[in-house]
Amino acid sequence: MTDERVRILGMKETERGDSITDQKILVVAGRGVRKKGDLEMLRELAKLLGGGLASSRALVEKGWMSPGEQIGLSGNTVSPQYMITCGVSGTVQFMAGIKQTKNIIAINTDSRSRIFEIAHYPVCGDLYEIVPKMIERLKCKSFE
Repeated sequence: MTDERVRILGMKETERGDSITDQKILVVAGRGVRKKGDLEMLRELAKLLGGGLASSRALVEKGWMSPGEQIGLSGNTVSPQYMITCGVSGTVQFMAGIKQTKNIIAINTDSRSRIFEIAHYPVCGDLYEIVPKMIERLKCKSFE
């Protein structure tokens, strides 16, 4: 079954900075990521979108991501054009670091997550079902 509610109409190359603070597009990994190896899936999504991968504090504390990739009061403040959070609950500290983000797409299984309070596009669902479908769509040669 194909879900036709989201269609990719086109793609264009964007400039990529080295730091998460320079990115126009960010994919953010949160506590909902089950294991370190799963970050590769999110890294692939970020690459396909022409952006970078960042994380919440939880993954830095686990040693899965570096402090330079952390968003929040004890990390970096970012202001990308687009951000896709994956498994991020939205602590006050994290949300303070994303106030200037223009468009937030939040994917989380918990419909009561605080991230949904500020997300422009809340998606209540499993990142392990949604992200692979996004990657598949982005890899398609045809956008129709």
